[in-house]
Amino acid sequence: MATLYVLSTETYSGKTAVCVSLGLRMRDDGFDVGYMKPVNMGAVLQAGQPHDEDVVFMKDVLGLPEPLETLAPVQLTAQRIQALLMGETAGSGFVDRLRQAYRTVLDGHDAVILEGASNLREGYIVELAPPDLARIAREAGNDAHGLAVIRYDDARSVDHFLAAQKRLGDTLLGVVVNNVPAMHMEFCETVLREFLEHHGIGVFAVLPRQRILQATTVGELADGLGAEILVRADQRDELVENLMVGAMGVDQALRYFRRRANKAVITGGDRSDIQSAALETSTKCLILTGNLEPAGVILSRAEEAGVAVMLAPQDTLAAIEIAESYFGRSRFQQHAKIDAFRQLMDQRFDFARLYQALGLSG
Repeated sequence: MATLYVLSTETYSGKTAVCVSLGLRMRDDGFDVGYMKPVNMGAVLQAGQPHDEDVVFMKDVLGLPEPLETLAPVQLTAQRIQALLMGETAGSGFVDRLRQAYRTVLDGHDAVILEGASNLREGYIVELAPPDLARIAREAGNDAHGLAVIRYDDARSVDHFLAAQKRLGDTLLGVVVNNVPAMHMEFCETVLREFLEHHGIGVFAVLPRQRILQATTVGELADGLGAEILVRADQRDELVENLMVGAMGVDQALRYFRRRANKAVITGGDRSDIQSAALETSTKCLILTGNLEPAGVILSRAEEAGVAVMLAPQDTLAAIEIAESYFGRSRFQQHAKIDAFRQLMDQRFDFARLYQALGLSG
């Protein structure tokens, strides 16, 4: 039995994507793979109960038999944490709850993937921080091998790798250097890899940034903007890879929009000329600002082309700011993203090294 503890130093590092890809690849290689997310410090309530959509997603993708309350035994909302700070103890016993769930998940699997919290600082309030989880695994007779997924922006990111080593100690098996800009790939594959290996940090993969993995969805943009989808609400799950603003003359618009595929176009609701040009190119949705409804002919053309049209209450500048914040921060729950990331992992992740470290024969 092997336990792989996948962690990150900050949100949106690609941790869940790595968990999905590892689980699917290990399953394809003949291993019975279990999964659990021991602690969620950012749970939301759904029908009055704590809910973690990542766990629901993993259960579905990996076909896991355990109930959700076993796969996610400790889920805390901000209100629950506040109650703990005020001395409320009812319903606590978090450590015992986790121990029991962990033993249940261990049974019948060759390997278990533990998905860590959003960063290395979470869990201390309930005595379930990363060092605590590693200790619980050891007490169950099963060392947890830590794999830190860390987003690389520039050379200053090296401190995230060293901080992970400092906090995790011997628990850290190695790292995945993720989301590397193209201009830094050669540096990371040579200089950074050599530096980390020299400092006792195994590098299992260096993964380049890919546009599709930064994409958001039509639905996420609509929800974030508080926008009403006027036509083709059935396109909510479509991936949007680029964002473009239509604020130029119509003569320049068509050339401009042809530069980017799979895009959302933000423009004023009264700019039928810009909207028409956008619909002649690879566009996933039109975001019309100022609560100005478009002409009927635009809605008809969008309906026919399969392009969602949404009405946003903000002005154009405000809508741009909100929409931009969703790129690179979207949930990893679309098949196109899964397929792209799995291919990347198959090409660049050292599975042989991982299996050897975990004592698995693949």
